[in-house]
Amino acid sequence: MVGNENDDSHKRRRTEVDGAAPTEHDASLEAAVAASLAEAGGQNPFDALFTTAPPASSAPRVQTQPPPSLPSQQQGGLSAASLAQAFASIGQATHQPPAQHQSRRRRGSESRETREGSGVPVQAISSTPAACEWWREGEETDASPLEFADPTLALSALSSILAAPVAAAGVTPPANLPAGQPLQTMFTRGTALSDKVLDAVVKSRFMAGRLRGGGLCEELGGCHSRAVAAGDDPLPTRMRCMLAEYMLAQLEQDDGEDLYFEGGRKGGEFLDALGRGVISRRFLEDMLDITTSERRAGTWIEVMKRAFKGLADVPLDAVEGLVVPARALDALTDQPRLLRAFSHQLAVEACETSALASRSAESGTRCVMGAGMSRGSIAMLSRTSHGRGNKLLESSCDAPKVFTQLKRYPRCIRDREKYIEIVHRGAKTTHDVLHGVLLKVVKLKGEHMDGVLAWLSQCIKANERDKGAKTTHRSFAFGDAKVPTDNFLVSTAAVALRFARPIADGAEKLVDARLKDLVPLRHNWRHDWAADDTLARRPAVSNENGRVSTRPSAPPAFVSETFYLATRAFTHALIPVVRRYEEAMQVLHQRAIGGVSSAENGDVPKTAAEAIADNVDYNAYQDCASAALLDPELAGDACRFSLLTAHWLIQMARVLDEEKRKECFGLIPEDCVKSLAEWIVFILRHGKAEYLLNGKPDDVLSVQTLVRCACELLSKPALVRHPTVHAALVEMLQAMLIGERGYKGAAGSGVLGVRGSATHELLVTSVLSSAEAKSTLCPALIRAYSVMDAVEGLDVDRDKFDKFHTRDIIARLLEELWRTEECVQSVAELRNDDLFSDFAGCVLGDLMYVLQDSLDRLTHIAEMEKAKADETTWSALPAKVREEKEHFTQSQERTAAGFLRNAKKTLQLLNLLASSPAVAPAFVSPKVAGKAAHAVVHFLEVLLGPKCANLGVKDPKKYGFDPKQLVLAIVEFTVRLDGVAGGFAEALAGEDDYDAGVMERARDLLIQHTLGAALLPPKMFDIIAAVASLRGGGAATTPGKSAGDGDALGNVMSPGAAPQDPEAAAHALLAGLGPEPEGYDWEAAYKFGMESLGTFGEVDCGVPIRDFFSQFDKNSKDDDAGGVPSKAKQKKLARECAALFENQLPCEAGSSIFLRHDPDRFDRMRAVITGPGGTPYSGGCFVFDVYFPAGYPEKPPMVNLDTTGGGRVRFNPNLYADGKVCLSLLGTWHGGGMEEKWDAKTSSLYQVLVSIQGLILVDDPMFNEPGFDGIRGTAEGDMKSREHNEEIRLYTVRHAMIAHLKKPRAGVEKVLTEHFRLRKWTVMREVLSWCKEAGDPTVQKRMWGAARELSQLLAAL
Repeated sequence: MVGNENDDSHKRRRTEVDGAAPTEHDASLEAAVAASLAEAGGQNPFDALFTTAPPASSAPRVQTQPPPSLPSQQQGGLSAASLAQAFASIGQATHQPPAQHQSRRRRGSESRETREGSGVPVQAISSTPAACEWWREGEETDASPLEFADPTLALSALSSILAAPVAAAGVTPPANLPAGQPLQTMFTRGTALSDKVLDAVVKSRFMAGRLRGGGLCEELGGCHSRAVAAGDDPLPTRMRCMLAEYMLAQLEQDDGEDLYFEGGRKGGEFLDALGRGVISRRFLEDMLDITTSERRAGTWIEVMKRAFKGLADVPLDAVEGLVVPARALDALTDQPRLLRAFSHQLAVEACETSALASRSAESGTRCVMGAGMSRGSIAMLSRTSHGRGNKLLESSCDAPKVFTQLKRYPRCIRDREKYIEIVHRGAKTTHDVLHGVLLKVVKLKGEHMDGVLAWLSQCIKANERDKGAKTTHRSFAFGDAKVPTDNFLVSTAAVALRFARPIADGAEKLVDARLKDLVPLRHNWRHDWAADDTLARRPAVSNENGRVSTRPSAPPAFVSETFYLATRAFTHALIPVVRRYEEAMQVLHQRAIGGVSSAENGDVPKTAAEAIADNVDYNAYQDCASAALLDPELAGDACRFSLLTAHWLIQMARVLDEEKRKECFGLIPEDCVKSLAEWIVFILRHGKAEYLLNGKPDDVLSVQTLVRCACELLSKPALVRHPTVHAALVEMLQAMLIGERGYKGAAGSGVLGVRGSATHELLVTSVLSSAEAKSTLCPALIRAYSVMDAVEGLDVDRDKFDKFHTRDIIARLLEELWRTEECVQSVAELRNDDLFSDFAGCVLGDLMYVLQDSLDRLTHIAEMEKAKADETTWSALPAKVREEKEHFTQSQERTAAGFLRNAKKTLQLLNLLASSPAVAPAFVSPKVAGKAAHAVVHFLEVLLGPKCANLGVKDPKKYGFDPKQLVLAIVEFTVRLDGVAGGFAEALAGEDDYDAGVMERARDLLIQHTLGAALLPPKMFDIIAAVASLRGGGAATTPGKSAGDGDALGNVMSPGAAPQDPEAAAHALLAGLGPEPEGYDWEAAYKFGMESLGTFGEVDCGVPIRDFFSQFDKNSKDDDAGGVPSKAKQKKLARECAALFENQLPCEAGSSIFLRHDPDRFDRMRAVITGPGGTPYSGGCFVFDVYFPAGYPEKPPMVNLDTTGGGRVRFNPNLYADGKVCLSLLGTWHGGGMEEKWDAKTSSLYQVLVSIQGLILVDDPMFNEPGFDGIRGTAEGDMKSREHNEEIRLYTVRHAMIAHLKKPRAGVEKVLTEHFRLRKWTVMREVLSWCKEAGDPTVQKRMWGAARELSQLLAAL
């Protein structure tokens, strides 16, 4: 072996991984909608508020050849020529020397913590409201003295109005004066009363000592009413003005907030009197008439703020108390001048984000409606876990106290339900008042209508949580003291959804007529819609892909504005509250059950269910949130709006013009669909299916609309690109058709929402009564299952996406739907479609992953149990070592149980599909048969082969492990497929590792334990015989090779067995390559030869890669159809390619990277990474497909491993058998700081490829699995790593060497062939050393067989 053969330059590059890369407004429509709003009740919007009845439910190197010239541009797609101008603008790439790559360059994480937005200007009507000088409309009062012919009559009138005796010197007192000390007055010139005199009389009358217990405002109101009743004579009219002046002066001089009178004592009294009708509306008008200055006008804004504060001051369980503040607000806003002033204040606040974005907005000091908007029952978790007053739950309305004060709480279920209903009624009244006030302003139209829309938009925008902020586990569950509470957000959503009611009522006409025009989305109207990921995942960049950075010619129509406002409120106000509630319930759940295993004073420990039922914080938080979020009015509106959104999405998906349809889905935010699905799940999870069943079956907004929408979107992956959206829709369908078992965030029993209730059964019946649903559900689910292998722009930490979880749900849904013949028939119609082949392959791939992983973990658990059984040796270990091993075992136990559950469900799905004669043939198609045969052969060997004893855990039931049942399921699948025309035996015969003995043991197991149907053993016998015939008498020869191949080899080793003399066999195999030239410096020859090919260039074959990863190929075609690639993508790719043309990629003897691009475009590439020396990948070639999606560079490139043995082999914990590459840089690996994530400015494909080379293709790949670091360096860890590496070596020879020599991958043929030609002797010596080192007899036998085939193939080079 050549001395420097084990070059470790690739190891040095492991520290280079993160090095930086080189460098028409419709007026008539408004009127119609306003009319429809008014006609909703035909009455004043406040008229229905005053009932207390419960509501109805509702490295640089010398380039050996010049870089390839840029070819001409091709229509559609990203052509090389389209980058030429970008190349020229960039100039010669400045390439940094390798030394500069030795240290990791950390990208600033602070700038990534806040979202900068899309860069597209947010459009709106002028943000500066015009001055509102309504106070100039006040009338100047006549200040001239009043002349009286009879002063006595004047005194009598004054006494009657003031309800107090009034006397004047020299004037005969009138008869029948009221009792009490007379008020002294004075007539000038004997018969005249001046304003100063009357003012003095009024002030004297309302001195504290003269009040008669009714309060100042009450007596003022009474006096004013008597003055009004006295008619329009001068004295009563003047007294009305005097009384109004006095009342207004009192409000101006109010003592403001203090310890006892929050918001002002007199202001509170005034509003209370106004609400009770003591202060009449005529009195209010008189007060407005004398408001003739800007200072006094400001007083009324404070009165309005205090009026909304009155709503918040009413206890949550005192619904009747809302009547008075509601009537006061009604009276105030019935005054046109005050309504205009209120409208102006909203417009001012809409221009001041700070007024709405801080907690102070709820106090009513900065936001006129803030205090009223904050009234609600939702409590929030304190981040300090103690909160004010040592409380975990915080609430400005003391919401938890409403429930915790109940006797025997939380065991008083009926009382809890009663008080939740009371809070529901209060929430309805509060939201009706808030909506009613704003509705009055909207009816003023024009700038007033825009002011309401702008204010509500600003309430939402100012409180949107930052998507890019760093979060810790469950951190979203806690409240933020700097921003308004969730009650503010819920009120905002409730009001916006009430405005959308007429649109939902007229959905059949309005959706087609008004909502297909996406002007607000296209022009970024009021909100930064462009910053949100869209369904089609188009880049949100100014003037690209439909975005327009200028204002529309006319503002959007009111219907359109209202719909998109409600959409934003639903997705960015209501749903975040729901998410925080569910996160908080998980936190409280864990807190509640944390101490159930311990007991005090010798008491019997509580079960988890008992601990939940008795935990006050858990139940109080649930009651508070349920009282708000499940309010029949709010929840009903949200459900109705969800149906409206679903109907809108269906219509958008059915737009006839394909380009128009793609443009629409390139503008619609993903959150529209995700939020819709999340809300439906939330409602059904809490057993409120009736909220979805209010419509008729033929209604456009019936529950069938949701299923129709889900099927439509799941069936169009080109329009709905991201699997997280598919996952949300699948979760929704599960909640609708099955329910969720064991959900711990709901009630302690964890059964709410589970199918079985009468309303949920009615929901399922309603869905499955539709012929359309029965024919589209299964195909849609199958397509969704198949598209989750390629995820564009995924960040597993942010998106919380788990494809195995989603696929498990799909399996459950298919099982449920399989009971319906029409559903089975819809799947049978797909059997000859590539879609079903892809689906079947994915199901088998999932089985390979979850079952293999779970069985591996059971092996680890069994080994640890065996080690602990030796108490002496175990006790001798250091405590820290024992602790690490215990922690490792616990993590293995959790994962094994979960994966086994998924594996059994996947096997069940496979057998379900194979049980249909119409569907089963798809599994024996060329694309699927090999993978199916491999699964059968492999898992029967694991369960019944030489190592099956390693699975002997002490308590198999603990993990749901029953090997006999697993064997039975695999045999049933095998027999069902063999019953298909063409049979399954041929596929089994083609498997290298097929072992007839294992198949016999499976048959014997069925007979011995009487498992399964009686026909299974005979069928298995026939299959074994058929395979034996196909393989030539059963000898385990390599397919296509006879036992007599190679006479020289036949003398030293037999096919299917390890040689008796390994040294002689090795010599014969090496000699078969021919003589190695003397003095051959293979390293220099390799480097020269491979560099002459170039590490970066056009595909070797000169034609586009024909077998590009199918999902990437579909994505590229969809992106091509979307139009010209973004400038950002072109520029970034130009920079990348400029650097790569400089031979930046490593070309070393130890390991190299080669990259080839399609001849007409740079965004489709194929990479080859040669296995680093000293690793189980050494000498092998690993091919990866690379695609740069439309969202690049904001989204990372997409990478898929092609070298997987047809989906059979998982080479590394980070390299899945389905081709998935797990890497933080790609967003596909959990954990790591923001500096390890993709950065659009500094990250590059170079980093990705070198990361795979240096961080994944490593010496001990087993330890890449999370949790395995705990056994690194231990005897058990070293042994497991050796065993794992032996298997990886075998896979490397079979699939990273032999497979490429037999059929080189398109586009990299020359690279692969030249690599093995230049390294054939070193590769053969490496493989022979692996053969000798193999400790497992089975692996050793197979390794020698692979080495024999490899020798023959290398000799042909």
